[in-house]
Amino acid sequence: MEIEERIGLLYGEIIGQIELYDDYVSVKQMEYMGELFKIAQSSSDEIRDTMVRSLHSLIQTEKKYTAIWLYSSCLAIRPDHHIMEEFLQYVIECKGISANTRFFLYYQLRAKMFRLVHLETPKAKYLKWKLLQTTVSEFRHMLSDVLVPVPKENRDDGFVLVVSEQIISSQHGPTKIALDRCKVLMQRMGKKVLLVNTAEILSLVGEVPFFAVMDGIVDPSLVEKDRIGWKGVEIPYFQCDANMPNTADLRSLFQMVQDTRPGMVVAVGGSGIFANLLNDAIPVLMVGLAPSDLFETMAKCQTLSRPLESSERELLEKVGLNEGHVIESVFTSSLQPQKLKVSRAEIGLPEDKFTVVVVGYRLDTDIDQGFLDMLKQIVKHDIQVALIGTFAKYEKVIEENPEFEGSLKLLGTVNDILAYIENFDLYVNPNRKGGGTSGVEAVFKGVPVVTCPYGDVAINVGREFWVESYKEMPELILRYKDDQEFYHMMSEKAKKRAELLLDSETEFVRVIEEFKNRCE
Repeated sequence: MEIEERIGLLYGEIIGQIELYDDYVSVKQMEYMGELFKIAQSSSDEIRDTMVRSLHSLIQTEKKYTAIWLYSSCLAIRPDHHIMEEFLQYVIECKGISANTRFFLYYQLRAKMFRLVHLETPKAKYLKWKLLQTTVSEFRHMLSDVLVPVPKENRDDGFVLVVSEQIISSQHGPTKIALDRCKVLMQRMGKKVLLVNTAEILSLVGEVPFFAVMDGIVDPSLVEKDRIGWKGVEIPYFQCDANMPNTADLRSLFQMVQDTRPGMVVAVGGSGIFANLLNDAIPVLMVGLAPSDLFETMAKCQTLSRPLESSERELLEKVGLNEGHVIESVFTSSLQPQKLKVSRAEIGLPEDKFTVVVVGYRLDTDIDQGFLDMLKQIVKHDIQVALIGTFAKYEKVIEENPEFEGSLKLLGTVNDILAYIENFDLYVNPNRKGGGTSGVEAVFKGVPVVTCPYGDVAINVGREFWVESYKEMPELILRYKDDQEFYHMMSEKAKKRAELLLDSETEFVRVIEEFKNRCE
């Protein structure tokens, strides 16, 4: 059967399911859409555009659950910023869905925009922020009786509440950021600390049918713990069950705040309902998890590792904030100690080739055709490329690009990243938001970085390691390969940059003092 004919039949079946049910997404409809999605994966952009136009024409805004399913399916088949903007606006205005469902949809769309950077237009950024504001306001209405401001004179200046939406393992970047900040507060600043993990990230409470839904990772074993050990410090800890946000648990958390009256709240990542409502009672400092990104939050202040852009000043004004909301700071990190020593031979790489590494847990979305075309240019010059992370498309890429045979190797995920990364000559970064910690790991080992001026890696490593686009990358990579004096100079600069990026104590104390000043 021809592809067009099969698509037509599936489209007809989906229409039949929508007509059969009033506002219910059936199992059959999910199956038909899944098959349509599989066809789309191997189809041309033109065919996928036609699919999306057909599905979009089926949306009836009064049938909210079917509409949400169709919008999410359109975004999966052909991620388009116009669809994203329309979807966000629809969720903001949609009547008859719960606050939890709105929060579920906020996080699903936020995660998609994080992975697919072209979806995050200025309008989409504003709508994403407005959606969070709308959702927080709904929870505020339900909890207004317990959202009581704690006067400054009644707060315990020696106690800091640290809030995170996700704590999982010592290899997890946001977890390390939270634990590091707790350690500085306790050891350097002499504060009592309680770390609360609300487990709100990608919450499925309020879930409705959504194509390719993403689920947050929660470690249930940590619910039993009341302390977490980190670099010689025992951090008092509390973790919510994986059913947040819910009003019963939120009430208990706010009662705890009234009982303990912390002098300050530090939120590591600021998208959770608890942290955003908490700012009604006590000023909250949000430590951003992406150094390059301005987060949507209701916190008093947030950190950002670069100067504000004019468009961001306009965005802040539209959501009722100003430049005083942002504290510019260096995004400091902590690295997992190296425990192993491995050689190139042990990981299956040639000893005598100049070797570059690409690192990421989402390489399937990080590596686009433009980046692959750039890699094709450099492997012509006897350069080996290794990929560390998850890349389901690897076999397909090798099959469709024979020039990568023997020159592009997937190492998969590794536990001791420093032991691996020290085997490479160069770290090359695709255009993406995430991956910031791996860039720090590279410069810590004296491995120079090549990156475009966008995203967390670029902000972390600094301008000296930037190129304007993929087009300029091959020339610079070849200079690193052939010019030993230049390579040595940039390797030393990388190590120097790492010293700054790993000095959490000095920088975080400065940020805390700046936050206190702005709260006066």
